Amino acid sequence: MGLLAAVTTAALWIVSAAPARAQTEDLPPPALGYKPAVPELLSDEQAEELKVDHHWFTLRLGIVPILDYTWFTQDQASVDEVGVQDDDFDIRSGRIMARGKIFADSTHAPGYLVAFEYRGFDSDLTSSA
Repeated sequence: MGLLAAVTTAALWIVSAAPARAQTEDLPPPALGYKPAVPELLSDEQAEELKVDHHWFTLRLGIVPILDYTWFTQDQASVDEVGVQDDDFDIRSGRIMARGKIFADSTHAPGYLVAFEYRGFDSDLTSSA
């Protein structure tokens, strides 16, 4: 009875399996007249040169830095309490990514996303958040 139950379960699982849908689909183009608050670092032509479109794979690179700059103004009471605080620049976190498709010309090309994240000097190494 155990083998029959296993075969039946496997058959039902195969028949009822739905196709997987990726969560990282490309976004639709922005509305006409849209102007981002932060300008693009690369022109469309420069970004197009960085793309790799081959029949075996595609590749898109990305980088996302989160930067901090802190400046202080202090009165004498603040200086007496905590000392002179220097203005400071810091990289809070950053991410470098590569994404694309493998066997790009196939009907159901699998996608990939590889990323490296830097969380700054003050991050807790025991936390995954």
